[in-house]
Amino acid sequence: MADGMEKLEVIFGAPGCGKTTELARLARKIALQDGSDTLLLCAFTRTAAHELSTRGLEIEKRQIGTLHALCFHGLDCPPLAESHTKEWNASHALYALSSSQSITDCDLGHQGTFGDQCLHEVNVTRHRCLSARRLSPPAHLFWRAWADWKRETGYLDYTDLLARARTVLPVAPHVSRPYSVMVDEGQDMSLLQWSVLRQWASHAARFIAAGDDEQALYRWAGADVRPLLTAPSRRVLPQSYRVPRLQQALALAYGQRIRYKEPKVWRPRATEGHLIRIGHTWHHADFWRLQAQRWLEESARETTVTFIAPCAYMLQPLVAALREAGVPFGNPWRTRRHDWNPLRMPHRGIGMVQRVLDFLKSPDRLWTWKELGTWAPALLRSEECVYPGGKGRMTARAEDPGLCTLADLKELLLPLVLRRALTGSLDWLESATLRTQRNALTYPCRVYRRYGRNALLDEPCIRVGTVHSFKGTESDIVVYFTDLSRSQRLALCAGGDAADDVWRMRYVAVTRAREMLILAGPLE
Repeated sequence: MADGMEKLEVIFGAPGCGKTTELARLARKIALQDGSDTLLLCAFTRTAAHELSTRGLEIEKRQIGTLHALCFHGLDCPPLAESHTKEWNASHALYALSSSQSITDCDLGHQGTFGDQCLHEVNVTRHRCLSARRLSPPAHLFWRAWADWKRETGYLDYTDLLARARTVLPVAPHVSRPYSVMVDEGQDMSLLQWSVLRQWASHAARFIAAGDDEQALYRWAGADVRPLLTAPSRRVLPQSYRVPRLQQALALAYGQRIRYKEPKVWRPRATEGHLIRIGHTWHHADFWRLQAQRWLEESARETTVTFIAPCAYMLQPLVAALREAGVPFGNPWRTRRHDWNPLRMPHRGIGMVQRVLDFLKSPDRLWTWKELGTWAPALLRSEECVYPGGKGRMTARAEDPGLCTLADLKELLLPLVLRRALTGSLDWLESATLRTQRNALTYPCRVYRRYGRNALLDEPCIRVGTVHSFKGTESDIVVYFTDLSRSQRLALCAGGDAADDVWRMRYVAVTRAREMLILAGPLE
């Protein structure tokens, strides 16, 4: 049987060259030839997998997703260890894990708990297909305890999904033979992931991967670009539909510093673009907040302004300034980072934005029981605002869409409270809110006062995040904070693979802008 990697066809593309579009075009062509049930499409991130699914491909959901998700469903959805961290922490306090999210999708610089660090080292070692003997002594002790616990409980962790798939799933799941394996974001796949894909591809008719080695940002998590660079069949997409000339020139200068890469010739967009260098750093948060507001106010159309930093801590002053001024911001590609998405509705439960919107019901009617149950029981101080048993009654009817009567409200809320609540005063709501909830309530109230109801519902035009969080995205205006962390500065001095990682990060950062790129801070 032929080695799957001998079939690998690689589509290289610089930023904005349409790698995902080309992959989707080929998928549609193959679906017409062989049938849609012969396709398996996978990507490194859920965001990229979702993007593929929106490209008009008429295939079943189970045939497209991240490689972890495809393995998870192919193994009949085993219980996941990362979903039972509380159970683990109860018996392994020394190696307590903070959460599944911080383990699997941490940003560079995120340290987490001692257990998080040990699990990260274990996962990276496994993704690089290295022996457990390469682990540090603390990580090795963690690994033995973690492996014993998983064996006792029958759980698999995320990395186990890949390791188990190599032995249990020799053929790609959910597809008919002959089938085609197609991969997006190939530059971010680890050797362990490539070993699964290689096995599936050995039974496949086609094996196609799209990627850009100069945008490989996840070597710290085990990613390896060598399978892309050594593929027998390679081609380069020649035209960027995002990057203007000035930004391309800077990107090429950064790309030249990367030692091990695929040479590429690509054309920029037919526009000069704007490249501005400003000495203000990420410490000058109020300056950047005012500047972003000015750009949005002066724009004749809806414009996106993105602030990109090498490390998450560099965004904290700007986030604080935006919150203090009541300016909407977010990061739609890192929705689980609440500090970057304070206005986003939570994945579970009721968020503070929903409580504010339900309190501010239409002035020509009373609240529904559902609206009342959203804000009143959770926010109001019991003894000063609600009759005894009132919160229980409101909670019990919190799913009732029917309108409350004035008589009902008089039995629930104290007279002065009811009069003030009916005015829809946010000032009163903040004063009557429990201290534990007041801080979370303040920011959406500020946004509403300044920009109105739609600002709580619409996707913010100002975005904040690390370079890693914005890979694969674009924005009209990008502010890139050029400061480096101490470890990144040391990496540049040391050279080698670690220095390549820093240049790749810079390459990605400066190629996010469609129109204007601002380099903020010191330059090398």
